[in-house]
Amino acid sequence: MHAWHTSSMQISLTDLRRTPAAALDSVRAGEEITVTDAGVPFMRMVPIARPTQYEQLLAAGVLQLPKEPSDIDEVRARILAGWVAPTA
Repeated sequence: MHAWHTSSMQISLTDLRRTPAAALDSVRAGEEITVTDAGVPFMRMVPIARPTQYEQLLAAGVLQLPKEPSDIDEVRARILAGWVAPTA
C-alpha cells in the first residue's frame, strides 16, 4: 500500500451521472469509488498513486542515495520509522 490512506465507497451509475464533480473530487481526495449498475459493481474509480515521503525527499534532493548499496536499507528503515534529518 502507499503512504496515503485510501477509503472506499459505492455510487450508482445514476448518481455518478447526476453529480460527477462530487465523485471526481472524492477520487482526487484519495477515495476509491465502486460504480454500480442496478446494484451490480461494474467499474472502479481509483486515485493514481502518489509518491511516498521517501520518494518525495529523493526527488527534492533532500535525500541522496548512499554510494554503498548496503547503506540503502538502513536509510530507508530510518525514514520509514519517522527519522528526521537534522537541520542546519
